[in-house]
Amino acid sequence: MIRLTGNLAFVHSAVICPHDLFHAQSGPFQYHLPETLGDTDREYPIVRVFATAGWIVAGLVVSFIFKAEATAVQFYVAGTAAFIVGIYSFLLPKIPPPAKGKPLRMRELYGADTLPYFKHWSFAVFMFASLLASIGMMPYWSLGSLFTNTLGIERSGGFLTLGQIAELFVLALILPLFVKRYGIKWTMILGLASWALRFLLFRDPPPNPDQP
Repeated sequence: MIRLTGNLAFVHSAVICPHDLFHAQSGPFQYHLPETLGDTDREYPIVRVFATAGWIVAGLVVSFIFKAEATAVQFYVAGTAAFIVGIYSFLLPKIPPPAKGKPLRMRELYGADTLPYFKHWSFAVFMFASLLASIGMMPYWSLGSLFTNTLGIERSGGFLTLGQIAELFVLALILPLFVKRYGIKWTMILGLASWALRFLLFRDPPPNPDQP
């Protein structure tokens, strides 16, 4: 486990603030990404699958090449990859912002235009379920590696990529069939139920053979 103290903690805080400023743009970018593709139905799943594949490669590189789950090397790897992606971004086609030339409305900045949608029961339930799902995601991403280490799994980064490998399988084969046959609502219900089952399984893990 890496601990930040003194000047190192201050530097970390100074760096993470501008990082979050730019990282926050990835959300709107993913939302508008389909608009930049020629054939959205065909090309967007390919882009999405490669994003998951990149996550898998990153976990395997950190685990089995650098063995850096518990060292600062993982941050150097991530920073180098982010720098390369940033440089590559300048080579992408120029796409004007969707709202270019339109007046700025403060309501759009904090999402006030979406409030009337909460009058619809289905939308309100969807947003509330998304909130609960997001709460469950954060401890998994932040503490999943530490949790697996307590179970005696040293290469936790590579081990957790099994989740992304399963995601590739679901995105490519299962998800299209489920959405077509059962609709998005029941597909999401099954996904949330699977998450709940995962955390229930984490609740009673097998004992670590290396600990008395």
